[in-house]
Amino acid sequence: MARILAIHAHPDDIEFLAAGTLALLADTGNHDIVFSTLTSGDKGSHDLSAPEISALRRKEAASAAAVIGAQYLPGDFLDQEIFSDNASRHAVVELLRKTRPDIVLTASPVDYSPDHEATSLLVRDACFAAGSPNYQTDSPSIDGIPELYLMDPLGGIDRSGDLIDPDFIVDITGKIAVKRAMLEHHQSQRTWLKAHHHMDDYVNQMEIWSAERGKRIGVAFGEGFRRYRGHPFPQNYQLESFLQDRLVKRASGRLRQISQRILWKAEIDGRPHHAAQRLIKLARPFIGDIGGEIDAADALLQRDAGNETQHRAAQPLAASLGAHEQVLDEDQPLQVAARAQQREAAEPRRLVARETEDETRALLRPDRRLGHGGIGSRRGQDLAGPVIRIHQP
Repeated sequence: MARILAIHAHPDDIEFLAAGTLALLADTGNHDIVFSTLTSGDKGSHDLSAPEISALRRKEAASAAAVIGAQYLPGDFLDQEIFSDNASRHAVVELLRKTRPDIVLTASPVDYSPDHEATSLLVRDACFAAGSPNYQTDSPSIDGIPELYLMDPLGGIDRSGDLIDPDFIVDITGKIAVKRAMLEHHQSQRTWLKAHHHMDDYVNQMEIWSAERGKRIGVAFGEGFRRYRGHPFPQNYQLESFLQDRLVKRASGRLRQISQRILWKAEIDGRPHHAAQRLIKLARPFIGDIGGEIDAADALLQRDAGNETQHRAAQPLAASLGAHEQVLDEDQPLQVAARAQQREAAEPRRLVARETEDETRALLRPDRRLGHGGIGSRRGQDLAGPVIRIHQP
């Protein structure tokens, strides 16, 4: 049994982004689920005063959580006034120590709302601090760091409108009616969201977003999540194990880009064995449905150790990563790589590939996206192929 804490900024955020997954977890009867919002949404009305709308939204949030038998704990932050400072961190650490979760689901660090982004930062840092006895709050410290997952941003996009790739998507088709019922408890937001967010029907908009996520894995409705991988957060894959039959792990665009860069490096420095090993190591935690290709690549490496055919071991894996990727600009990395090859052919230079594990893993972070300020890119310019340093001979 696990204690699962879903914590976001405002009442209705959890219902928009994770209610289907939490309903699936609640169905097992094996988990203690807690909903919490740092604010009570006191700015979410044109007609009611802050105390009035705050009281109403707390009732709505509690009734929504009760649909799946979850508890609701409101925070004391003010809407549009969440900031990451020490007093705020103390408050979130105390919340974690009161609930003592094994798993935490929280906001995306990149989203349309500053409250969402600040909540993500506060929860991440509080998870780290909550196990430190000398970081004192009213409650005793917890044992270790809970496993941390990030919900999708609203609509699955960042502030620039670019897609955020989840690590996995949960098939919530069987729970979309429950998710809808939970969101419908937030009736006070119907008028507010129409006036302030230009949503004609917020419940139908939720279904549209859920359908877009589901389409990416071939189901009617889905919810996306990313695992927080920063040191020293645990990587026990608890959420994935609880949702085995409902979860689709998929190759993200970032992982596919990494595979291409590693394979390019294998051609440059003559170390195909090293490149293939890194592909296998990176792919195993992320990909559930191409295990055969990974195993085949691993077996070929063992059989052909020391042989130039080792490079071929990585090729089936790279092909699978490409086949399982479903982004609109799927061929963009290949086009960029081709342009870089043409430039290098026209002007030979000595290439020294950057190969550190930290740089490779940095590409998996949601804020390190191809052509959007990530490693090897400059905003407003094309990414010039694989991540390389170029030195004149």
